[in-house]
Amino acid sequence: MRRASRFAWRGIMGRIRKLTKRLPALIVDILRLCYQVTHGRTTIGTVVNKIRYISDRQKNSLIKFVPPVFNITISDQCNMRCPNCYHLLIDENRFFHSYIEVDKFREVLYRYRKQHAGEVVFLSGGEPLMHPKFTELVEICLRYGMLPRLSTNGILVSRFLDVLCKLDIINVSLDSYDYESFKRYRGGTMKQFEEVQNSLSMLKNRGIHFTVSFVISKENISELGKMLDFAMSFEPDAVHFLNIEPHEDARFDTLIRQDAESMQHIEKVLDRNDFSMNIYFSHIFDIDSAAFRETKCMQPWTNLCFNSTGDMSLCCKLPPSAEVGNIFQGDDSNSQAMIKFRTEIVHGNFPDGCIFCHRRFPLDDYFATFDSKRREWTVKPMASVEGELIEQVRRVMTTENTQASTVPVNIERRQAL
Repeated sequence: MRRASRFAWRGIMGRIRKLTKRLPALIVDILRLCYQVTHGRTTIGTVVNKIRYISDRQKNSLIKFVPPVFNITISDQCNMRCPNCYHLLIDENRFFHSYIEVDKFREVLYRYRKQHAGEVVFLSGGEPLMHPKFTELVEICLRYGMLPRLSTNGILVSRFLDVLCKLDIINVSLDSYDYESFKRYRGGTMKQFEEVQNSLSMLKNRGIHFTVSFVISKENISELGKMLDFAMSFEPDAVHFLNIEPHEDARFDTLIRQDAESMQHIEKVLDRNDFSMNIYFSHIFDIDSAAFRETKCMQPWTNLCFNSTGDMSLCCKLPPSAEVGNIFQGDDSNSQAMIKFRTEIVHGNFPDGCIFCHRRFPLDDYFATFDSKRREWTVKPMASVEGELIEQVRRVMTTENTQASTVPVNIERRQAL
């Protein structure tokens, strides 16, 4: 019953979101804040901070607000070595044996919550569940009124079921659908794969809401159907497909709209409507569009990122460094390195490794989404390829096997950013 009501509520909220998309983004943000205040879900101080964030983001290099999202690497240790891990693509020695101290964690949250700032805490890693006092960190987040969220590889989930039910979001990063693919894409053992399966089953049986995600690239795009069928057997709330961020690593190719072969594999998924969970495809790049050339990243305004030793990073995907600042030593989002980085972004300049990062685009700028209640795909083309995509969807809807299960597809036209 709890799961059914949760899905029904999400369906209602999905329709509300579609209506609000017709309004200017600033108006939507203000309406959302008003709702949160009137329903006791936030404080006036938090609203003031959020308004400053909304008005300053992507405009001012020196910010007068606290980023609403804290991305904290609570464990710099990991029990896997995934070949496509964005951390290891940048630095093969990225992981080391270190956990954030509980007192340091509490001190940072207290410092900002007394300013009524900060809303979400992503407990990240490495593998965050390897932290020996993970449960205590979650309780601290809740005590300070911040929403704890988690992304995990799933191996240790079964040990933390009693605390995981208190989290706002739990995502299990899979990237595989059987042992052979687990060994290939995650570098794991049979025992680890069995642990992941057991964890997913326990989340399902306990009625704990969770999502799963897969990193997709040209190298594994042909396996989309197998990924979805595997995920569906565990009844997650949603599946997220994340376009790989190769960081110029020649072993992996990010997905682009101009790659006809990759798009054909995605068409096969768009031809199905038998999924029991919502599906989200992250941004797939149209390298010929103005949006690809001009879209500026929002992450340095949205996120405050630091690792277990306090070293800060410019965003959630770039490596932490003492040169950026150290949160334990009094630095904040206005360190000299952060100001310089924001200045570069305002002027349209950013590192080459950021070009093919899907997080450079708005969070709701999905290539395609599937609504499991309405059994409907929504595809959001970029302006330069809209005609091509409409023709592509026509082909999907007129394939020979659509007589039994025609897939409705909405095309939402929008201007290039």
